[in-house]
Amino acid sequence: MSQADEGSRRRRIAVWIAGGVAAVAWLALAASWWFVCDDAWISFRYAWQLAHGRGLVFNPGATPPVEGYSNLLWVLLAAGGLVAGVAPDRWLPVLSLACGLALVVSTGWIGVRRLGLGPWGAWAASALVASAPSVVVWSTGGLATLPAALALLWLVEGWLLSDDPRGAWRGALAGALLVLLRVEGVGWVIVVAAMAWLGWGHRRPRDLGGALAAVGAVFAAVAAFRGWYFGAWMANAAQAKLSAGPGQWWRGVAYIVGFVAADPVRGLLAVAAGIHAVRRSGTARAVALMALGPFAYAVVVGGDFMAFGRLIVPAVPFLALVGAAGIATRPVRIALPAAALGVVLGLMPLGDAHLVPRRVRAALDVRHNSPRYRSEAEQWAFMADNADRWADTGRALAQVTAPGDTYVTGAVGAVGYHAPDLVLLDRFGLVSREVAERPARRPGHTSPGHDRVVALTFFLDREPTLMGAEIARDRSELRLLPAVARGRMRTVAPDQYAPELHPVRLRGKRAWVLVHRRQGDRAAADAAWTAWERRVPKLLRGRPGSRPDPGGDAAADRSAPPSDEADAAFDSDG
Repeated sequence: MSQADEGSRRRRIAVWIAGGVAAVAWLALAASWWFVCDDAWISFRYAWQLAHGRGLVFNPGATPPVEGYSNLLWVLLAAGGLVAGVAPDRWLPVLSLACGLALVVSTGWIGVRRLGLGPWGAWAASALVASAPSVVVWSTGGLATLPAALALLWLVEGWLLSDDPRGAWRGALAGALLVLLRVEGVGWVIVVAAMAWLGWGHRRPRDLGGALAAVGAVFAAVAAFRGWYFGAWMANAAQAKLSAGPGQWWRGVAYIVGFVAADPVRGLLAVAAGIHAVRRSGTARAVALMALGPFAYAVVVGGDFMAFGRLIVPAVPFLALVGAAGIATRPVRIALPAAALGVVLGLMPLGDAHLVPRRVRAALDVRHNSPRYRSEAEQWAFMADNADRWADTGRALAQVTAPGDTYVTGAVGAVGYHAPDLVLLDRFGLVSREVAERPARRPGHTSPGHDRVVALTFFLDREPTLMGAEIARDRSELRLLPAVARGRMRTVAPDQYAPELHPVRLRGKRAWVLVHRRQGDRAAADAAWTAWERRVPKLLRGRPGSRPDPGGDAAADRSAPPSDEADAAFDSDG
C-alpha cells in the first residue's frame, strides 16, 4: 500500500470514528430534550378512538367527523401501537428519534455519494445537522416532523441528485410517505418534480413519469378518502391554522428573522444558500433552493408558535450540505476548526445562550397571545410543562365527568387523550369546524396558528357541561384556585355556570380539580356559587360574595383574561 493510500485510509477511519462519536453524543443530547407536545396528543386521541372501534374521529359519535390532524400515517401508526398494547407517547418519539439519527447520517452519505464532498465534508454536513437545535428538540416532540424531513431529503436525493435507475422509485417511496405524513407533503412533491422538469438534477423529467404517477395515485387516494369520510377537500386542522394576508406574511417574516436571531448559524447558512441559488446551476442550485423553501413556506403560513423553529427543520439538511460544500473546498486545517465552531455556536441556544441580545429577540417575538417574551428554551419548557399539566387535567376530568359531557377549552390534545369519552369544543378550531370556518383575527393580537381563536362563550348555544378546568397538584396550587375562579367568572356566564372543587387522584397522589359546571337555571347557579364560597372560605382572598353582577362587568367583558396571578400559575390556553 502506497503512502498516499495509507493516508487516505487513515482519514476515512478518522472520519468514521468522529462520526460514530458524534452520533452517540447527538442521541444523548436529543434524548435529554425528550418531550411530547400537546398537538401530538390530538393525533394520539384520533388513534385511540380508531383503535377502540369508534372510527377516525376526535369526539365520540361526531357526525360528520372532523379531520383535526395533519399526519394521517402518524395517526395510523399510533393506532397500530395501541392495538399492540404500546402507548403512542412511548414508541412514536422513539421512531422519530430514529428518523433524526437517519437524517444526520443520510445528510453525510448524500454529501459524499451525490455531491462529492469528500469524507471531511460529509462529516461537516452531518455535524451541522446534529448540532441544529431544531433537529435536536424535534427529534422527539411526538410529531412527524423528523420523519417528514427525512422523507423530503430522500425525495430530493432520488429525483434530483441520483443518476441511479432505481432512484426514481426510491424517491417515489419517499414522496408517498411525505404525502401520508403531512398535509402539505404533496406541495413539496410538486416542487421537487418541477425542479427535475427544469433540469436541476441528474434525472431527465420523462424518467420520473411512472414514479410521479405513483405518488399522485397515493395523494388521490388520500384526497378521495378525505372527501368521502370527512366531507371536506381540506383538512380542518390546516384550515384552522392557515390564514393568508399581508399581516400574516409580515408575521411570517418576523418569525424567520426571529429564528435567525435565535440560531445565527442556520441564518448564515441560509445566506450562503441564497448566494448559491443565484450563482450556481444544476444540483447545487436545487439544493440551495430546497434549503430556502421551508423559509418561504413559513412566511406564507404566517410562522409557528412552537419552540426552536419547527417549520425550518426540513431545511436543515440542505443548509448543512450548502455549508459543508463550502467547508470541503478549504484545507483541512481551516475546514475542521470552521466546522467545529459552527457546531459549538449552533448548540448555544439549547443552553439558552445567545449571540443576539434578549431585547432584540423579544422585539421579534410573534407569540402575541403571551403577556411576556420567552426564549426558545423557555418556550420549550413552557410547552413541556403545559402538556404534562393538561394530561393531568384530562385524567382529573375523566374522574369527575360522565360519557357525553362537553368541555370547552383551547388545549384539546393531552386533555382529550386522557379523557376519551369527553366531548371537547375547541376554541382554536382544530377539531371544531365552526371555528375553523370563521374569519381570521388580526395577527398582531394572536399567536401563529391561533388566528381564529374564539372566547369560551362562543359555544354557549351548545350548552356545554363544563367551561374551563384547572388542577391543583398540591396545597400551594390549591390556594390559587379561588383567584382562578374569580378570573374565570369574567370569561364564562356566571348566571349559568358555577365553580366546583373535586378531589381526584393523579399519579397515585391526592389532587384537586376546579371546574365550572353548567347549572339548571339562575337560581341553581346562585346556590352553587354560595356553596362554593362556603366550601373554600380560607382560600378566598376577596370578601365573600365578590362575584360580579352578571349584568355588569361579566356581561361587558366576557372575553377578558383571568387575573394576573391566575395567569402566572395557569397559562392554560398556551
